[in-house]
Amino acid sequence: MADEGRISENRATNFRSIDSITVTIGVGRQQEKFTVPKACLADTSNILSTANEKDLAKGKVEELKTVSGEDFNLYVNWLRDKSLPTETVRPSEYDLQFRLYLLSQHLRDNAFRDAVLDAIIAKFNHSFENTHPSCVPEFGAIKWVFVETDENCILRELVACMCAKRPGQGCMSSGVQNQDFPKAFLEAFIDSMLKPGEKSENISDEEAEWFKFKQDGLKPPLPNGVSKTSSFLY
Repeated sequence: MADEGRISENRATNFRSIDSITVTIGVGRQQEKFTVPKACLADTSNILSTANEKDLAKGKVEELKTVSGEDFNLYVNWLRDKSLPTETVRPSEYDLQFRLYLLSQHLRDNAFRDAVLDAIIAKFNHSFENTHPSCVPEFGAIKWVFVETDENCILRELVACMCAKRPGQGCMSSGVQNQDFPKAFLEAFIDSMLKPGEKSENISDEEAEWFKFKQDGLKPPLPNGVSKTSSFLY
């Protein structure tokens, strides 16, 4: 059965109406077509909402040529019903969530980016008495973030924060050698561990808002009772 939101080449015309647009991603034989309701575009991706409809349909939008069909299918489903797949007991879900976060940046969709960030934090906070290892990113996911993103990506700081809050779980205690981790991660992790203040095991709503402010390039507001010289994140 075809994934919801994905349509084949010869059915695109049948599915399309005046209330939807066809979006083609990929190149050559890897091209895939999706139908997206126009009503979903008002407050969404800057690329989808501003590109020429004919260019979108013919696969001529450069930013969409490198997008994964699997990831874009989840994005289209999110546009329709604002839901993301959730599997809190599967550690590999972080791999998908991290990819979707980068997709949100690629498509310049801040609402989708915030939704993915919320999903990452919700997964991390969901645990069985804060000890379930599935709530900590696996080594492969950590390495991917620090290899595939630039130094200013908020995912780097978020991953370091997660590992610093629960250093005794997952790959942080599974025998993975320090030299196997990217140097940038180790530096961010050590910096997080050395910051003053109480280290809670969950990411609070206040901390989540801090990440959202920072990813927008804004100066995060300080919580009540926190001085400019102290750190409240960890």
